[in-house]
Amino acid sequence: LVLCSLSILWVYLLHITLGRDRREAFLAGAILATSWEVQYHSRWMAPDEVMMQFVLLSFLLLSLGWAAKKISWLYLSAIAVGLAIGTKYNAVIGLPFVICPAMVVIWQQQRSAATVLKHGVALGGTSLLVFLMTSPAAVIDPFHFFYQFQLQRRVYAAGWYGYTVQPGLAYFLATLKYFALQLFSHYWSLSIVLSVFCLIGFVSLVAGKPRLPALAMTGF
Repeated sequence: LVLCSLSILWVYLLHITLGRDRREAFLAGAILATSWEVQYHSRWMAPDEVMMQFVLLSFLLLSLGWAAKKISWLYLSAIAVGLAIGTKYNAVIGLPFVICPAMVVIWQQQRSAATVLKHGVALGGTSLLVFLMTSPAAVIDPFHFFYQFQLQRRVYAAGWYGYTVQPGLAYFLATLKYFALQLFSHYWSLSIVLSVFCLIGFVSLVAGKPRLPALAMTGF
């Protein structure tokens, strides 16, 4: 529960790092803290909320690296992504949204394609190494690991107590419904209002500066 609650702190600090007002940062953290969905998963034996806080931490560290122009923050961000993937494999989709902006930061400093490529590979390798350290079964018993991985894919593809969603448009619509009607509040009317505020916030972040970290988070 304590680890999951760090998501609130990461959101607050992330807004501060992006140059937003402290009141705005407090409001963002408060909205996340009052989300019944976040509270439910924080107390439940599921890795989703732990994964979320590691992803938020990775974006915070990326923003710090962008602001300070220090490569060390970027590698810490890659470590956070590796921890997120080790928590739940779905977090792998966040990897390019961290690595690519990090490579842009390095390019702004070095102006060398070889250096950018070297650090890009190193950042990806750092995330992979952290993943393997937190999920050693992939190395110790790879055949059983991939068997379990394929088993989970087949279970959810075939149907799992109503939680299976068909890929493509059906999945996209189900995701929109979840964000609009369930994530922020159990009451649909309140959740819709907060979802609209969320969209306005994304537009405000992208329109402001620094733009690249905000674009990465919005894209993710």
